[in-house]
Amino acid sequence: MEAHPTTKNEVRSVRAFISYSHKDSELLGQLHEHLAALRRQRLLETWTDHEIPPGGVIDDHVDAEVEAADLYILIVSSAFIDSNYCMEKEFARALERHAAGQAWIVPVIIRECDWKIPKLRQFKALPRDGMPVISRHWHSPDEGFSNVAEGLRHLIENPPQAKHLKTPKQTETKKADDFQPDERHITQEQRATLNKLCADVVERLTARTAKSDDQKAKKAVGRWFGIVWSQFHEHFGTTEHKLPSLLRDQFEDAQQWFRQYRASKDKNLKRADPQKYRNTLTTAIYAIAGGLGWSKPQLYAFAAEKVGYGAAVESLNDLGNQQLEAVKQGIRYENTKRKARVGQAKARRNGKPASAPLALSQLNVSHRRAPSSTGDLHTYWLDVSFTNESPVRQEGYTLELLFPAPIPVEAQQPECEVHGDILTVEGAPYKHITVKSSDPIFRGQTIQIIDQVRHPLSYQMNHDLYHAAHGKAWLFRWAFFAGNLPPMNGAIPWDQMHEF
Repeated sequence: MEAHPTTKNEVRSVRAFISYSHKDSELLGQLHEHLAALRRQRLLETWTDHEIPPGGVIDDHVDAEVEAADLYILIVSSAFIDSNYCMEKEFARALERHAAGQAWIVPVIIRECDWKIPKLRQFKALPRDGMPVISRHWHSPDEGFSNVAEGLRHLIENPPQAKHLKTPKQTETKKADDFQPDERHITQEQRATLNKLCADVVERLTARTAKSDDQKAKKAVGRWFGIVWSQFHEHFGTTEHKLPSLLRDQFEDAQQWFRQYRASKDKNLKRADPQKYRNTLTTAIYAIAGGLGWSKPQLYAFAAEKVGYGAAVESLNDLGNQQLEAVKQGIRYENTKRKARVGQAKARRNGKPASAPLALSQLNVSHRRAPSSTGDLHTYWLDVSFTNESPVRQEGYTLELLFPAPIPVEAQQPECEVHGDILTVEGAPYKHITVKSSDPIFRGQTIQIIDQVRHPLSYQMNHDLYHAAHGKAWLFRWAFFAGNLPPMNGAIPWDQMHEF
């Protein structure tokens, strides 16, 4: 952020994003009161997630405000430090924008806590000397909050003159126009493809504002284009020279990045414009079918089987949106199987193992018998965790699970969708379950996708099911997709998933 000297008559507002734990909501309200004078003078605009309207997509609003902020006010407490959302999403992005000279960071120590984290302690905190607002250092909380307001006023009226605090334009050491791509870089046609995918993503992100007045809608579209491209360039290391500098070897990964992003925002379009959402479903289905080499009659026969029709449908127009979703899920799974077979064949030709060690080290799938199992009925909990060992963060993930159809499965998490259709794989029937999230997975971070406490998924076995399965080559199967990483596939023989 560029530091301009203030004149007596100049009114310059600073936009502040306040990052806090909801456990400190009451103290946040008190701080907000003490910042009233700065707001009335139009020196400060503050934003918290309280501003999100009913029905608003939380991550979308937070992401937009994080990117637009001039100042990050961190309400530091033990609850803040314990919050992955505060530390690994909001604070992590604040650090990146501060390093780029685009924003300031001010920690406000609200309660006594151990905040001796180097990345946090590098910034001068408020109140004075980092004395917590709620502590014996102040005669009252009002005195501590007043000191915070005074410190913020001094910062706004006397902005730092540090060399690294510059506008985004000043941080560019070289204009993109000076860059000349060569045969190593993507073609103009490939750039057009990525621009179209980016437009698809922005269309979903702005679906709810599309019916607003033109000025508001255009402003939202412009802001989101900036945010999405900023995330893209950061991910692929093309910040300096933008899209023309993307290598051809990265093109497939770039397409996958946009497609994952687009899929994670489909629900926005589904609610705001069902007809347009329907068009995206049919377009995707035809595109995947074309990649598989299917004719239209083959596709329509597959669609009829997926939705339980006795005869082939004459067109995808015969299906409703939920049925089209089922067809899309099924054909995506067929495409995943095809890619896995191609990859395994290529690995065998090259003398390499079919399964990449990277995938095995990143995704861990296990099961354990529940202590509540009694008599003939045995309950098992599934555990799935993922560690991002790649050098960059991954934007969201999708986990596809296949259980043998006769097995009772219970999922108790909102991200988990149990599909009503039955898939046939290698002659055996399977239940299809999808776990999906758009949350970023940071470098080195381990996330628990399924566990017994917060994200439970269980299945049951008894002697009748055991004997029914005996001698059948049933498998428990999964496919995992995260950001731009290669798909990870695996299977466990069903006789290893239970014990009697």
